[in-house]
Amino acid sequence: MRFIDNGRVVLSQILQQCFRSAESVSIAVAFIRKSGLRILREDIDLLMGKGGDMRVLVGKDFGFTEPDALRTLESHGADVRVFVGDRIFHPKCYIFAGPQGTTVISGSSNISSSGLTRGVEWNVKLEESDGDLSQFTRAFEALWASPETVQLSPALLDEMEALCRETVGAVSQRKMAQRMDLSPKTLTFEFTVNASFLRYSPRPLTVPAKHNATIRATVGEPSMEAEIICPKGEVVPGKLHYGVAVWGPFYMIKRIARRSQADPLGRLARGQRLTVEMWLDRRPVRVRLLAR
Repeated sequence: MRFIDNGRVVLSQILQQCFRSAESVSIAVAFIRKSGLRILREDIDLLMGKGGDMRVLVGKDFGFTEPDALRTLESHGADVRVFVGDRIFHPKCYIFAGPQGTTVISGSSNISSSGLTRGVEWNVKLEESDGDLSQFTRAFEALWASPETVQLSPALLDEMEALCRETVGAVSQRKMAQRMDLSPKTLTFEFTVNASFLRYSPRPLTVPAKHNATIRATVGEPSMEAEIICPKGEVVPGKLHYGVAVWGPFYMIKRIARRSQADPLGRLARGQRLTVEMWLDRRPVRVRLLAR
């Protein structure tokens, strides 16, 4: 069993690992926000691209589920159903089936930026070695086949649109929805100057993978311009680069090398420890390197 609280262990990272090894995914959550779906979009595409299947069961209580998020899921090949019974629909469960067996993640996180990356959440990841997981799959199958759940339809989407508008109209609920979609605008992490950083003129600095989901939700995937503030205050042009390697997607900060421009980053010493601050709401993205 693994405990996931979006502190040292971030749920979006664990979900990404599970999507990669899964052939089938079944999800039951109380609500889905576009902010959370943006974080999982690439993982869903990877699953569907290798011939996998995905079923999503979601609630419509309180108008927090965004219909556009459900349309996006369908357009990416997921089978979506909505719980319309009189009872409150409140599960948060992610079931992954693949060659290595079944993995279940269950706890408090819905599909929102906050739930997947930065909110205070308590989830557990269970493998078959932790016990009998069939109770989760049986419960999901029972709900999936229940008359209380219905296939997504234009009429149902219209109804959910109306509920969403009511949520936006109610001040307290609107503020809650905004908090669920909120991504942090500033990231901080530690970096030790290494041989690759000094060998290559762009001074590549890879952002820790635990921040990938936050950057993706706030900035997106395409590479974009960055402004790098060096430890002694010099400012050099750079870019925040998005790429995909054999181990998965990554973000990297790079200096834009120009012959006529000095390279203060090249004067840093190997082994020197830096604190890196990133302002994701700035354009260009601002990166500040602080000597420790």
